[in-house]
Amino acid sequence: MAPATPALGQQQDQQSLPFLKSGSQQESVEVMVLGTFHFSGAPDFNAINAAEQQDEIKAMVDNLSKFEPTKIALEFERKDTAKVDSLYDVYRQGNHKLTVNERQQVGFRLAGQLDHEKVYSIDYKKPWGMRPVMEWASDNQTGFKEYFYDWKRENSQMDSTLHRHKTISEILMLYNSDPFLDRIQKARMRTLEVGAGENYIGIEPVASIYKRNMRIFANLIDIAEPGDRILIVYGTGHTHFFNQFIEQHTDMKLVDVQKYLAPAISSR
Repeated sequence: MAPATPALGQQQDQQSLPFLKSGSQQESVEVMVLGTFHFSGAPDFNAINAAEQQDEIKAMVDNLSKFEPTKIALEFERKDTAKVDSLYDVYRQGNHKLTVNERQQVGFRLAGQLDHEKVYSIDYKKPWGMRPVMEWASDNQTGFKEYFYDWKRENSQMDSTLHRHKTISEILMLYNSDPFLDRIQKARMRTLEVGAGENYIGIEPVASIYKRNMRIFANLIDIAEPGDRILIVYGTGHTHFFNQFIEQHTDMKLVDVQKYLAPAISSR
């Protein structure tokens, strides 16, 4: 009897992964995801450039440095890699003041502190098209419209409370918690009900979100090398996908960011 032939999927697994060599053991890639609010959207009463907030960010970056990342991946589009590399070089030379966004305040700052020669741009933009869904729901499924606006209003109220009373590290501890991430994903799953059985319009933005995040994850795979320790700094809306994809990848290990976010500065 002829020996069993590996299933097609197994053959592809051994042939397609960039750093997996058939018949050899490779070091896994450890990946830690820091999901964050967009610093540029912080309320005026929690101004990122204020002295207190700058101290909080520096303390948080010191904690994150204990992960000892070998690469830092940021929410810059991959097509802008050369421009980002040039800007980071200027920063390393001491000729660039960090702007109010998490890519620079956390990403550039930490990479510079660790003397990294570059940061990694892995983003891919794709419209998610929620407006047609809401327009259709307004005429046909008002219950979803009410749910969605209630969900957004609750988010806004929660964010206002957090920004008034919590440090940046404490805010991000919540933003990276399972209940917070589940809340976002449940809203996506509710979106699938819009147009179900008719035009299925609710599927479109969710499919677009998945495709965008798979493309970003493919960019992450492309930069990963055996033994790497990669920190991803991204909007928290991506965190559910990154965590899932990392956990399901045969050569990656997800590192819990929570233990690196324990605030060195207590609540305000």
